Amino acid sequence: EDEYRDRSEAAWRRWPGDALLTLQRARVLCMRGRLLSAERLLDAFVDYRTEVPNIPGADDLGFDPLKIARALQVSVAAQSQREGWVRAQTLVLEAEGVLEDPLAAYEVAYALYELRDWPSALALLERVVAACPDWPRPYVFVHRCLSALDRSEEAGQRIAQAGERLPWSSILASLELSHLYSQRLWPELAAKTQSLIETLPPEPPADPSQDEEQIGHQEALRFSTRRMAEGLRVWALWELDRREEAIEVARGVHAEFAALLEAAVPGAPRRRLEVPPLVQDKNMCVAASVAMVLRGRDMEADPAEIYHEMGGSAGVTSWKLDAWLRERGLEPIDLRLDLEALRGAIDLGLPLLA
Repeated sequence: EDEYRDRSEAAWRRWPGDALLTLQRARVLCMRGRLLSAERLLDAFVDYRTEVPNIPGADDLGFDPLKIARALQVSVAAQSQREGWVRAQTLVLEAEGVLEDPLAAYEVAYALYELRDWPSALALLERVVAACPDWPRPYVFVHRCLSALDRSEEAGQRIAQAGERLPWSSILASLELSHLYSQRLWPELAAKTQSLIETLPPEPPADPSQDEEQIGHQEALRFSTRRMAEGLRVWALWELDRREEAIEVARGVHAEFAALLEAAVPGAPRRRLEVPPLVQDKNMCVAASVAMVLRGRDMEADPAEIYHEMGGSAGVTSWKLDAWLRERGLEPIDLRLDLEALRGAIDLGLPLLA
């Protein structure tokens, strides 16, 4: 993402009049939390393109930049929590036919998702999927909306169907694995990970120092997905009491990982801290993890609210996490990455955040 941001900004500064680069620039500003700057850029772009609609070469992009810019305005407003304006402008765009463009509909769906209006976001996303069935990203947000609406089984079915249609998509494969893991579907997870391991590349790019253009971005993603599949396969096999198989797979992932499993005493009583699974939104790994722990202790916890209260921006720093917990009478304890220390914490009923 950092490379995408840097390259987008550099390209826009070189060709500031280019429509596509201007839209990418607005996205980058949003990603960096510079919402006011993004809003000003989009306002100027929309005003100019409205006054001068017929620009030579404008149709070469394959989409209408003005429609996308107007949809992006809604997305920026949603991130600024201007709910009333977002809903009013969504109705305007719908009435004017702007949302017939799947890219514009996707942006507005994301805005509604940001406002946690899952049903409205889902309805728009379904239209996007119907228009662009080979685009992976809308399926991701369909899954998130269905999960947020407590329709987990349907969410799993949809992401599995998308993965079958688009087997080359690493993001869909990773999401399906995460779903199976979060639902504790160990037999299905074991089968899916085995299928991926058989089809994904077994080795990393020959020279890790090479940039993505040399090794192929998709190939790097596919290898990362395989590593994820191997790790989750170990977990699934372990939960299915297929310990020897789990250790054998772990040896191919990391020697120390396998050693930790081998050190576990077979048949020894194990304590499990029950934690309800949550689907994590982008940059909300800390907030989602904290919410899972708190819900496991019968406490109300919303990841989005926690993220906001922690002052999250492209994630949450450890000191903000500690401060948030202490403000609520909870004491975080730093542990060394030692098997006995981790086991001791679990035996005491203390949840772990890694």
